[in-house]
Amino acid sequence: MKRSRFTDEQMIKIVSETYASPIDVVARIHGISEQTIHHWRQHLFALNGSDLRRIERLERENARLRKMIAERDRELDVLVAGRCSVGRVQLHAVSGL
Repeated sequence: MKRSRFTDEQMIKIVSETYASPIDVVARIHGISEQTIHHWRQHLFALNGSDLRRIERLERENARLRKMIAERDRELDVLVAGRCSVGRVQLHAVSGL
């Protein structure tokens, strides 16, 4: 079997570009035929209803987890900043500066 010049991620990106621009333009930009894009779309995006629901659920969960991580990072930054400033105050009080 002939090895593709494009990775799956690149194929998905190229097919996704066809939603914003005409297929012939996207094909010309990437040096592939329109038929190749149609073939990729057929095979890469052949999802049934349960697959789509699963993907939507995973995307919602991913967004929720990203928000949790962002909150935790903000809290950690506040704690580290507070600890550094408290440490400086204590150091100045001990050394008499």
